[in-house]
Amino acid sequence: MRHLRLPPVESRLARFRATAFAAVARLALSAVTLAMPGLLSPRLALAQGIEAPVQVQLPLFFKVLTFDRNLAARVHDQVVLGLIYQGGFRTSTLVKADVMKLAERTVADLHPGYGLRVIPIDLDAGGDVEATLRQAGVNVVYVAPLRAFDVQKISRATRSAGITTLSSVAHYVDEGLAIGLGLNGDRPRILLNLAAARAEGADFGSQLLKLVTLIGQDVTP
Repeated sequence: MRHLRLPPVESRLARFRATAFAAVARLALSAVTLAMPGLLSPRLALAQGIEAPVQVQLPLFFKVLTFDRNLAARVHDQVVLGLIYQGGFRTSTLVKADVMKLAERTVADLHPGYGLRVIPIDLDAGGDVEATLRQAGVNVVYVAPLRAFDVQKISRATRSAGITTLSSVAHYVDEGLAIGLGLNGDRPRILLNLAAARAEGADFGSQLLKLVTLIGQDVTP
């Protein structure tokens, strides 16, 4: 994976926040991307629990992250994305492959010069999830669809390590992950479990809260 050199992250995030509000609003309100024939490829249509394809999810997720006022202190010079999946579950490996293919290009398109490293983490390989995340220096986690796995084990690990979670499956946000994407008709709907996000160390401002659907008990900005 290519490493990109960056200017100070604080100045980049300040510039990104200035434009991110309008960009997220346009993406979240647009039905065009999901209505285009063929966007939902046959293999992604089979992905259980995924309401929007990876190419729709990632731009929204990376824009949402720029609203985290604590991100600069954790990210430093690059996003290290822990990609949690199950190697023995075909749906999970398909989503993992698409994230690997699209993540760097998505970051480069949205934020030119922003560094990204993706760390695949196969739950079927065993091992301590929290220890793996810490050793790899992960600062953001993307969770692919999982089969017969307690998602709360991931949320406990990410909260302990102070890592923000992105969910490919909408109902994982109800189960304790921070950010997900659902559909309202044919329109993307950003889901935010505010209590989970705060427990993971994120601090999202009021601008973002106006754009998202808040999930869980703690919905006070």
